[in-house]
Amino acid sequence: MGGLLSAKPRVAMANERCATTTTTTTTWLRALRNRIKTRDVLRRAPSTRSRNERGLRGLTRRRHLNPKRSDADEDVRKAIRQALAASVPKTKCPAVLRLVFHDAGTYLESANDGGMNASVRYELNRPESFGLKRGLSVVKNAYDALEGTAAEGKVSFSDMIACAGAYAVEFTGGPTFLERVRLGRVDVSEADPENRMPEQTLNGRDMREHFARSGITTKDMVALAGAHTIGGKGFGDAYTFDNAYYATLVADPWHKPDMTKDEAEMAEHIGLPSDKFMREDEENMRWIQKYANDQDAFFADFVDAYLRLTELGAKFV
Repeated sequence: MGGLLSAKPRVAMANERCATTTTTTTTWLRALRNRIKTRDVLRRAPSTRSRNERGLRGLTRRRHLNPKRSDADEDVRKAIRQALAASVPKTKCPAVLRLVFHDAGTYLESANDGGMNASVRYELNRPESFGLKRGLSVVKNAYDALEGTAAEGKVSFSDMIACAGAYAVEFTGGPTFLERVRLGRVDVSEADPENRMPEQTLNGRDMREHFARSGITTKDMVALAGAHTIGGKGFGDAYTFDNAYYATLVADPWHKPDMTKDEAEMAEHIGLPSDKFMREDEENMRWIQKYANDQDAFFADFVDAYLRLTELGAKFV
């Protein structure tokens, strides 16, 4: 009897422990399931939360932009555009664009000197600079017109040359990118080293090698050469910036079969010797054909190449 009586409490105690363990296990499992659910929710949520946070951050940035700085920059850009519009006639656009290439074209990567620095003002007596005064005079007029505007003292002469070239492209029907031209170049007070500009008689391969020494790729070189479409060199209308240059190179008017004497003489007046030689290089011709067939591609690549060109060798403040 005593053994049976003493066994009951032990069974009761065992049942109580089992119940407690079951309750604890159930509670633990419930908590685990809740944690798993929470984890899954969190795993799904970040993309939405991240987008919301990015949107809020962007909105915050837009709301807290410094209006004075933004307005000041806009006023400078507006003053530049107005000065160019008042000073650069369409007939001078080819000369202005040529001025850009001569100022930037002195850059030599190995020497890390030359480039876009307004040194062209001191290089006008060089043989390759013949005729540059026509472009320089209108750029100077535009630069002087900045006096008394928001751009006074904030734009260097080399900045103005770079901007004037972009404006010339736009004015003659090309892409609009004047406001993308970087400002802050430092002007120099002396000429850059001589013999940096390419000879007009270079063949296609030699031309590529020459521009490569300035860090200019074949693609950029061919795109920049499209500027010859304006200026009365025989590539379409003299004051229309389009892809006529490339279409002419593909057509090859210099080697047409059965040309008359008059046609042959007219062909001789189309372009420079370097233009004729450019098409004879296979690597160049790949880009020439692309731009002849796709003016939008030419415009896009020209803008990118121009912006890089006008930063070659430039020192910025």
